[in-house]
Amino acid sequence: MKKLFIILCVLSFSSTAFANWYIVNENNDVLSKIKYQPSTEDLATRNEVAVYEKKNIKLSEVEYRNGKIIKHKKTTKELDGEIEVEQKRFERNLISKKMRKTACDALISEGVVFKHIQCSNFE
Repeated sequence: MKKLFIILCVLSFSSTAFANWYIVNENNDVLSKIKYQPSTEDLATRNEVAVYEKKNIKLSEVEYRNGKIIKHKKTTKELDGEIEVEQKRFERNLISKKMRKTACDALISEGVVFKHIQCSNFE
């Protein structure tokens, strides 16, 4: 029983040794994520800090706010920007399809015979 208690104590003290540590610079940008507690002396040479977080958050989704690591929630502006990007992509695809169809029809009317492309694929 005593051995079990000692093992549990060691595990509880070392639980942060292989956890989620996020490196944050002086501009509050999250630079990296590591699974071990880094050297505070080393971080201090670059004006960086390590912040522990129990939750495993992807580096691409993480944000440092008010001294804590949180999962970034997209703002209305970011969501609107994503919608605009999708709309532009849709419009470019629409134009590209129409250009290919028009070119294909024109070439067929000129007597070009396609062996490897079907013009009906561009509709």
